Amino acid sequence: MKMKLQSLRKELLALGILLLVTGVLAPVAGIDLLSLATIIYDATPPSIGTTYPAGTSGAPTGLTPGASVPITAVVTDAVTSYGSLNVKVAVTWSGGSSGDLQMVPEVVGGIYQKHYLATTWNLPNLPNTLFTFTFKAWDQAGNLGTKTTYGVTGRPTGDFYVNGQKVTADSVIYLNSPSLSFKVTVTAMADYVNDVIVTVTKGSNTATLSYSGSQLTKSGSDYTCSYSLAWGEGSYTITSQIKDTANQFYTLSVLTMSFGDIPPTPPNPLKFVNLLTVAGAVLCVYAEKNRVKELLK
Repeated sequence: MKMKLQSLRKELLALGILLLVTGVLAPVAGIDLLSLATIIYDATPPSIGTTYPAGTSGAPTGLTPGASVPITAVVTDAVTSYGSLNVKVAVTWSGGSSGDLQMVPEVVGGIYQKHYLATTWNLPNLPNTLFTFTFKAWDQAGNLGTKTTYGVTGRPTGDFYVNGQKVTADSVIYLNSPSLSFKVTVTAMADYVNDVIVTVTKGSNTATLSYSGSQLTKSGSDYTCSYSLAWGEGSYTITSQIKDTANQFYTLSVLTMSFGDIPPTPPNPLKFVNLLTVAGAVLCVYAEKNRVKELLK
């Protein structure tokens, strides 16, 4: 037992001398014994959740031309801390791009949140334009998560009136005078109307009336003019359109109207068949009553 203790003391003494020498010589040799490398294996990209805008290609988020848009996204990652994620968004549209916009994490009480937001971005002053928002998030391992959403700016629209009558999809107008009054009332985004056009067509003949051509006059959101049908009696097609500030055209309505003698409306064959049915039923009832009388005699 005594010999075992002596042997253990010798081993401990040797180990102590070794550690002492190593501790003295390591700094001289430039060796940092406390430097330990931690390796984290991460092959999962960050997840991008709720965003604004959030629209799909089939149902884009409605936006206002020239307005400021607060672009936001909720980003999560199982390994990388929220403050260390690199999140960007790029906005593209036909003929233009915002480039990459850096998104920074929201900080509440000194704690990074999952909610990322970009510096407020101003939309181009373009009506009826589809915008694509591509969100990108990198973690510290270089994994990339993406998400794409869509937004669209509105467009001007309005109503068309002929002789004070609002034109709808089923409008039928008959005239016995060639004199007409036209009015287009802009009901949405009047500031984005560049021109209003009314086109009158009969066969190969066409007359174009427009605000830019001074045939229509403007008062508030109304564009009006008078016109006289110039090519005699018959069927005319009248088309009303709006042109926006991006030179895009929108048709408000297409009206076919008749001027002059109108042939009488032909009888409805279904009504004639209904009359025959009623008459036949009356005759059958009358005949049956007479048969019953004969049997009772």
